[in-house]
Amino acid sequence: MEVRVKNLSVSADVVVGRHEDGRELPTLTHTIKTAALKLSSSQHVVHKTILRNFSGVFEPGTITLVLGQPSSGKSSLMKVLSGLPQLELSSRLPQFVSYVDQHDVHFPSLTVMETLEFAHAFTGGELMRRGDELLTNGSTEENLEALKTVQTLFQHYPDIVIEQLGLQNCQNTIKLAMECCVMEFGMKYMTLMDEISTGLDSATTFDIITTQRSIAKTLGKTVVISLLQPSPEVFELFDNVLILNAGEVMYHGPRAQALPYFESLGFRCPPHRDTADFLLDLGTNQQVKYQDALPGGMTRHPRLPVDFGQAFQRSDIYRDTLTRLDEPWKDELLSNVDEFMKFTPVFQQSFVENAITVTRRQMMIAVRNQAFIRVRGFMVIVIALMYGSLFYQLKATNVQVTMGVLFQSLFFLGLGQYAQVPGYCSIRGIFYKQPSQIPWAVGETVVFGSIVYWMCGFVATVGNFLLYELLVFQTLMAFAAWYFFMAAVTPDMHMAKPVSMMSIFTFVAFAGFVIPKNQIPDYFVWIYWLDPIAWCLRAVAVSQYHSSAFDLCEYAGINYCTDHKMQMGEYFLSLYDVPSDKSWIWLGVVMLFYKRYESPEHITLTTESTAPPWVCRVVKKFEPVVIAFQDLWYSVPDPHSPKESLTLLKGISGYAMPGSITALMGSTGAGKTTLMDVIAGRKTGGTIQGKILLNGYEANDLAIRRCTGYCEQMDIHSDASTIREALIFSAFLRQDSSVPDSQKYDSVKECLELLDLQSVADEIVRGSPTERMKRLTIGVELAADPKVLFLDEPTSGLDARSAKLIMDGVRKVADTGRTIVCTIHQPSTEVLMLFDKLLLLKRGGQTVFFGDLGKRAQKMVDYFEAIPGVTPLREGYNPATWMLECIGARVIHVHDNPVDFVDVFNSSKMKHEMDMQLSSEGKSVPVPGSSEVTFALVKRFMDLYWRTPSTNLTRLAIMPLVALGSINAGVGMVFLTSYLTGVVSFNSALPITSEDRPAFYREREAQTYSAFWYFIGSTVVEIPYVFGSMLLYTIIFYWMVGFSGFGTAVLYWINTSLMVLLQTYMGQLLIYSMRSIDVAALVGVMIYSITILFYGFNPPASDIPAGYQWLYTITPQRYSVAILAALVFSKCDNPPTYDTDAQQYVNVGADRGCQPMSNPPTNIDHITIKEYVEATFEYKHDEIWRNFGIVLVFFVILRVMALLSLRFINHQNK
Repeated sequence: MEVRVKNLSVSADVVVGRHEDGRELPTLTHTIKTAALKLSSSQHVVHKTILRNFSGVFEPGTITLVLGQPSSGKSSLMKVLSGLPQLELSSRLPQFVSYVDQHDVHFPSLTVMETLEFAHAFTGGELMRRGDELLTNGSTEENLEALKTVQTLFQHYPDIVIEQLGLQNCQNTIKLAMECCVMEFGMKYMTLMDEISTGLDSATTFDIITTQRSIAKTLGKTVVISLLQPSPEVFELFDNVLILNAGEVMYHGPRAQALPYFESLGFRCPPHRDTADFLLDLGTNQQVKYQDALPGGMTRHPRLPVDFGQAFQRSDIYRDTLTRLDEPWKDELLSNVDEFMKFTPVFQQSFVENAITVTRRQMMIAVRNQAFIRVRGFMVIVIALMYGSLFYQLKATNVQVTMGVLFQSLFFLGLGQYAQVPGYCSIRGIFYKQPSQIPWAVGETVVFGSIVYWMCGFVATVGNFLLYELLVFQTLMAFAAWYFFMAAVTPDMHMAKPVSMMSIFTFVAFAGFVIPKNQIPDYFVWIYWLDPIAWCLRAVAVSQYHSSAFDLCEYAGINYCTDHKMQMGEYFLSLYDVPSDKSWIWLGVVMLFYKRYESPEHITLTTESTAPPWVCRVVKKFEPVVIAFQDLWYSVPDPHSPKESLTLLKGISGYAMPGSITALMGSTGAGKTTLMDVIAGRKTGGTIQGKILLNGYEANDLAIRRCTGYCEQMDIHSDASTIREALIFSAFLRQDSSVPDSQKYDSVKECLELLDLQSVADEIVRGSPTERMKRLTIGVELAADPKVLFLDEPTSGLDARSAKLIMDGVRKVADTGRTIVCTIHQPSTEVLMLFDKLLLLKRGGQTVFFGDLGKRAQKMVDYFEAIPGVTPLREGYNPATWMLECIGARVIHVHDNPVDFVDVFNSSKMKHEMDMQLSSEGKSVPVPGSSEVTFALVKRFMDLYWRTPSTNLTRLAIMPLVALGSINAGVGMVFLTSYLTGVVSFNSALPITSEDRPAFYREREAQTYSAFWYFIGSTVVEIPYVFGSMLLYTIIFYWMVGFSGFGTAVLYWINTSLMVLLQTYMGQLLIYSMRSIDVAALVGVMIYSITILFYGFNPPASDIPAGYQWLYTITPQRYSVAILAALVFSKCDNPPTYDTDAQQYVNVGADRGCQPMSNPPTNIDHITIKEYVEATFEYKHDEIWRNFGIVLVFFVILRVMALLSLRFINHQNK
């Protein structure tokens, strides 16, 4: 497959404000202003060019390397070539072009083998003729070698669940290999791979690129790969190279001609500089050191990317490309199009086969979510039994309770589907998984529906029961489809959850129970006809009251035909304005048939600024710390056999000196990160044996954490902070309290300069590119002024230039006297030269080298070359790659060298020298003051909420809508609005708390602060937002429904705010205590499904059985609802007198509670509103202040539980 591209440009229009610098933080006010700008005709639009006038040819049988700085346009080019942005191509190109993304996204609960099997089932299809000939006509030796190569990647991992690869040694290699295999199924004609070497060592990268080159040459495929830090030997594997910078094409042509071409522009690569690193430095401020004498005819060197782009367009290589673009297509290629490509189906399987495969996969995924299944199953059974026992054998004449049972049952099942919203949001990037809900909906319908139907005493016929089950099942599926649609169209979970909850409120309010149809305003009645609960409730009610048991005139001694001119069932349906014709049953069945919604893919673009040269002024004076470790062993339980253990580290010893950088290297799966986690005291599981010493004294985890900094491979930060704020936060909370504030600010400034972050210091962390996040991670630890700094893969995900710059900065940090230990996968030659010592591990966690590297790594090279059987280092070869190949680190041919490098090292002189030098002294660091910690945490939480507008803007917008939607609610409006405002806030708290939890774990491990101060910050930050949103709610709701009294309104606002705040804190508690947001949401559904029964509204408090009074007593929301209802319905300072002669009340006061009830129950002649509310619902005005006190007690209980969860529960697995 030959790909030709001519004059391709990619750009985007961005709406921006009119500030001088064009930057503004995404705060609540900024979001509102931006939305207004988009609606305004005077909006300021900036045209952003991502790729400019790219022309090129990618020929079959070739492999092309794409190099470029961040935001150079590499990924955009790859996506355009794969057809992702163009809707007209996205349905055809994926059949011929495979695109391997930067991120390995898979279903975590499937095993490696299952993932590959499903990928093959979906896209495998049949081999093209040429591929079939090549793969079947090989020799026996060739076929055996190919089989060994493929099996090597997965032979140890076929039955490992993908999410466990995070704990396995070879996680990056296996995940990448899986991603490549998944995308290669179907024998695609072109392969595009975007930055696939992130997290891999250089030997593994070499093997993967070698395999891709072999595929390109053997099968005639077109392969294009972008890499971040290709070593010289990897670079040599490519046929062509494409260099991009700021959207400009600096070079696109044969790899062998790249260096001569740039020499013709006056740039020469130094002898010991990696070619790829040299090429990436061109067009940046680093190119000065490569400038050579100007060739004849040139007056100056190109400086900017646009200069290089213009120079390339004048070159002979570019003219050859234009010539090839205009050449006619080869006959062989045209015949392949007619023979193979035109008739290639969009999907390799039929619709039925795809549906069966997807259903099987989703069943497998769902069954393995054991915690979710157990909680959900337990919840369904418990709630069903509770509903059945509370409303046991209810009377058909009590239509309010009957309709209430049907309504609340549907509401509970719909709320259960709402718990799926976090899951829907999390898997949008993989596939929309609607079919997986069918088996669970069937199970819930059968279990819940059977218990409730028969215990509550509904019509005892098989036909009515089956109809009830069918309607409930369809309602569940309608809810599942709706929530999936909500997850698809909302930008994130912050908005998806509260908006979905708002939709529940709409469904509930307009279902025809809380507000009967005849009381719904005409301008809202359309919602009633679209409401799935209304259709189900209407259909079930008609099926019950139109059954033979109730479709009669006389019932329980009352002749309804005579008294009400209609039959008994029809009369009770009319009370809720439910049409009685049986056709409504089948209309409900038809209307509840659901549709599936999907949203198109969106493309996100990021920008990168050109930064000035670094300035390093860091000069620290502190007592140096030597860290040593002796005979370290580490083991974890075997996932296949829990009684047995896997030993990951075996007797590792070594030390790191002040002012030096010690590299931890080894093959993928050797235990580098594991070793550093053990040394740094970051392991939360497993068994550790051996000694860790600080200056000669054995250290515990606390001592290690207080004097060390740890930069994790995953960049975890509070994403609403700016970069400067993140550094200030670390400096003020982790440096000694005796250090003056001015010195702490100076250290922040120095960190910004050291890591080249000055130009972006006031930009928000959220959305920053990978390399900036890496620099920030290092900066956060440097700002704490540690004596020892651990770096886990600091160059992972960075291009060669950024990796070199960051390691230059790390070298400067080490020169200040700090001890630095660093794991690294694929260092370039220049990066390797920055290290002082090397600890090299082989697979299985054993040491094969420890000692000084020497000048240009000569001591290490001499050591290995002295071992018999080791191939000497070739000229120009990267010593790091050569070293790993020596010890068998490659994925392919791992057993070629029979030398036992562990035995060789244990008997070497280097091992003896290491044993002689293991000693040092001890030291500790005091904790900063509590007031400083409190202020810093509260400020950061305030910034987080203010700069996460999707959470609070949604909450502030929903509360007025709830108020407006309730002004005509009539009976139950206080109950309904109280319930829903609390649930909305509960669900709003889940995403933002869940996303900040990893940052809390990281900072707690670093001893930045204790759990108590984090708890204080999370407590304080919610108060202004809750009270503010409920003020809007009260202003609209209180006066528009006709309530009166300013003092009462203030109490109403305070109580409503406390009730909402209480439920927000409940959401925080569940996130702190539960492993995932899915389980927390499900537990929340169960709690709210139970507590809704004990608000005292339905069933009324007076009708709650004695066996459930304890639940009524411990339901916190019922006290808040009692306060609200008592404030407006139970206030009557001067009760009226009933005149029996006139049969009416006299001396009726202005208070609402003094008013006579217009339609009292049939067994009561007269009663005031106050008397009815206090007798039936037990909402008593005299108990208002007592109830306030009880609510405060619940506050204390929930917050203490939250603090204990933060302190003692840790959901990390290390």
